[in-house]
Amino acid sequence: MKKTLLLEIRNLYFSYSPTSKPLLENINLKIYSHEITSLVGPNGVGKTTLFKIILGFYKPLKGKIIFYTRNIGYIPQFLNLENLYPATVKEILYSVGTEEKVKKVVKELHIDNILNRKFVSLSGGQKQITLIALNLVKGVQLFLMDEPTSALDPHYQKHFIFIIENLKKQGIGIFMINHDLYLLKKVSDRVIALNRKIIYDGPPENLDKYLEKIYFYPCELRDSQIV
Repeated sequence: MKKTLLLEIRNLYFSYSPTSKPLLENINLKIYSHEITSLVGPNGVGKTTLFKIILGFYKPLKGKIIFYTRNIGYIPQFLNLENLYPATVKEILYSVGTEEKVKKVVKELHIDNILNRKFVSLSGGQKQITLIALNLVKGVQLFLMDEPTSALDPHYQKHFIFIIENLKKQGIGIFMINHDLYLLKKVSDRVIALNRKIIYDGPPENLDKYLEKIYFYPCELRDSQIV
């Protein structure tokens, strides 16, 4: 399995105002294929903002983002998309891909049971998986996912883990904001911890040594919870 570079960020700084202290400071990271990378850190330190900079919604004060693929899919935390997708799941998927591609993705994600349902009628987990399917039909090579399990029940959490592990095997890169420490330890190959700067970048099993630097108070990782 050969990993390939999909995205690189060099010396990135960002502030909502030119006169205020940077929210993000000297960010350097690389995202690869065949890898699940979790981005963690306290609320309000710029995790979602970093994703929005990557997607082009915000401009950094300085620094560089280098794309080695333009096939990037985004799965937002809140899925208020009913007005965008008034059609059935089948109609949505066939609007962006061939019959062969749609059938392949439907089989991989096990979503044949919702194909004829309208997107508006789906549960949160089903909507999320439909968006993943939509991006796969488009040929996405890198997913940005913002807290993908935050609104999922246990059944769809298990289904989600199955999906992203299979995407990784196919060579797709996963870069996700993650507050679910069970998911982090179960599926992440790598963890990037952010608090204005990158505090840690490495395997999940070593993250607990850096928790106090990340959260600015004494804490430890116990039974998949920060305490």
